Amino acid sequence: MARKRKESRKYKPTNEFRRNNSPLARGHFNFVFGETKDHYKSLGLTSSPRENIRHVKLHKNPNPKSDSASYLQLKVLSTQKRYFKEPEKGWSFAKEDMPVVRHTIKKY
Repeated sequence: MARKRKESRKYKPTNEFRRNNSPLARGHFNFVFGETKDHYKSLGLTSSPRENIRHVKLHKNPNPKSDSASYLQLKVLSTQKRYFKEPEKGWSFAKEDMPVVRHTIKKY
């Protein structure tokens, strides 16, 4: 009999933007890249970054309705699903920003 392979992933991959209403995120939008049974793995988006959290300025705001500067926080958040709203439609990262996003997720 063949041995059963153990799933090596920590999460199921997803690719969506959602509003995070947890006490830590306080209503900011997050890029959700993974999901477990009761948590989402995400990266925070903000227009006014804090100095104590590492961030990268994005070339283009993921929100198609906004032209303000946007920053990606490089700290991965693991937040309960109950704090998140429905996924946003039409949001996406610019082609120039994808290497930073992929690298941050891969490093996690």
